[in-house]
Amino acid sequence: MKTFFLLALGMIILSSCSSNPKRELSPAEKKAKLYYNQGTRDLVTKDYTAALKNLMEAASLDPENSQIHNNLGMAYWFKKSSSRAIWHIKRSLELDPQNTDARLNLASIYLEKKSYPEAQSLYEEILEDLTYEGQHRTHYNLGIIDLAKGQNTQALSKFKLALDINPNYCPAHFKIAQMAYKSGHYEKAYQSYKDASLGVCYNNPEPLLGQINTLIKMRKYSEALVKLADMQERFAMTKYETFARRTILKVKTLQSKQERSGQVYSKRMNTPVKSLDF
Repeated sequence: MKTFFLLALGMIILSSCSSNPKRELSPAEKKAKLYYNQGTRDLVTKDYTAALKNLMEAASLDPENSQIHNNLGMAYWFKKSSSRAIWHIKRSLELDPQNTDARLNLASIYLEKKSYPEAQSLYEEILEDLTYEGQHRTHYNLGIIDLAKGQNTQALSKFKLALDINPNYCPAHFKIAQMAYKSGHYEKAYQSYKDASLGVCYNNPEPLLGQINTLIKMRKYSEALVKLADMQERFAMTKYETFARRTILKVKTLQSKQERSGQVYSKRMNTPVKSLDF
């Protein structure tokens, strides 16, 4: 599930280099802007070597530019040089303490490195920026930190806050689904897995996989077979097609046993964890 969540907690926030219209840029700054813009395009297209070269040139020409240091830091991060990434993003914040994009990138790097106290402190600072439009991600990432610390109730509250701000934020739906499934709240898990598969997350197989596993757990084998057929079609030539093909045979066997026994799923078959209020 790592790829699915990197989009949320490690999402690259690129700064846009906007010049001050009241001041004419120097020749060096104009040249730096050209390198900066190309380096930023390289980051977006994931050509990290080219991004690093262009952003290093930009920084050498305009060393006091907060946006350049932020993006250069992210280029170093994607080139697996975390110490230099952290240095440049910290430098970005020294140059512009109001650069929330840089603060979010630094927090996300600390989160990836499991440096939870540093990440939490930065995310809490970001919450104080009332003009920042991505606070659903901030709450979500704080929830990830709570989960890592075993504070499930607090984590669930953070994921709900994220959805209050952005009801379509599928990573939060997915985490709630995982928590509901683990605690035996299968109906809630299934609905949250469905919500996690909508919109921009439609092409991610993990929410569909969660739906399938939950339906099997609830012994709703006919519905599970429909979802497995969908997985085979949508994710052909991947490991998920192989999983679907093998699981269809197992589910059909379970379905035959169910038809012979006449037993169907009911909530009384499992005892959900009562401490979590979904």
